[in-house]
Amino acid sequence: MDSKYTYGIASTALQYAGSLLLIPAIVIYLGPKEIGLWYLYLALISFGMLLDLGLQVSFTRIFSLAYSGAKDINKEGLGDVTPGKGPNFELLNNLVACAKS
Repeated sequence: MDSKYTYGIASTALQYAGSLLLIPAIVIYLGPKEIGLWYLYLALISFGMLLDLGLQVSFTRIFSLAYSGAKDINKEGLGDVTPGKGPNFELLNNLVACAKS
């Protein structure tokens, strides 16, 4: 198995294990009002992560391509990147304007 998959599986397993260990502690040490508030915060955080919809990963990919000198951004693949040309500042400015809106 590839190491990137091993790290991903280990990360997910640790997240689930942490959640399973945290639930009994929450039930034992918190009262009903605090548990309700905890679940409200958890729901808000989960909703915020759902709204992201993978945009953070996409913006990171696109900014790194523009910084490496890509002329344009394709839906798939790297596109036309010329090594040694430096950043494409026009594309970076357009991406920053797009990210702010």
